[in-house]
Amino acid sequence: MSRQRLKSEDRKGQIKQAALEIFIDKGFSKTTMDDIVKRALISKGGLYHHYGNKEEIFKDLMEDGMYYRESVIKAYMEKNKNLSKEDLLVNLLLDKMFDTNPYKTLYVVLLREMSTNSKLRGLYKKVVLEQKKIFFNFCEEIGIKEYRKMTGEVWMFFINTMMMGAGLIEEDEEEKVRSMLSVMLKAYMKEECII
Repeated sequence: MSRQRLKSEDRKGQIKQAALEIFIDKGFSKTTMDDIVKRALISKGGLYHHYGNKEEIFKDLMEDGMYYRESVIKAYMEKNKNLSKEDLLVNLLLDKMFDTNPYKTLYVVLLREMSTNSKLRGLYKKVVLEQKKIFFNFCEEIGIKEYRKMTGEVWMFFINTMMMGAGLIEEDEEEKVRSMLSVMLKAYMKEECII
């Protein structure tokens, strides 16, 4: 029985899904292209036809994560039209920190490993630059340009730290931590003239 020939985008999706699972399970540094070939159930040539290395796959997954986040923001804004801009921005940040989707988990893998991997530090810088461009356009499009100010170094450090630490918080403590962070975020946003 022969394998079904998939469209290029479908094949890339299959590769990315396999890679996402492996990156989350093994981390970026320990994942090999052979691991991805085995998990995606494709040939090596098939993988290399679409991606030259695991960095390219990782970068595409980071971009997919950005588009996922945009869809979450749009849906949240649609459901919460009566929130003040201050509450909207704070809730979006808190939701980003506490989200449990696989893209966030992958991003945490990147944050965790980049301190010891110069390739990942370089990839992180590229990903952040590209995501900022996409994000700035998105913020302008949906009318929350104030949110763009929250992409500077201090914000990135804070958000990244909170995203990494969110996994350590017990489920029954999440509301208490969210409440505390809400107060901190509002105070800092007022200080920085964001809200």
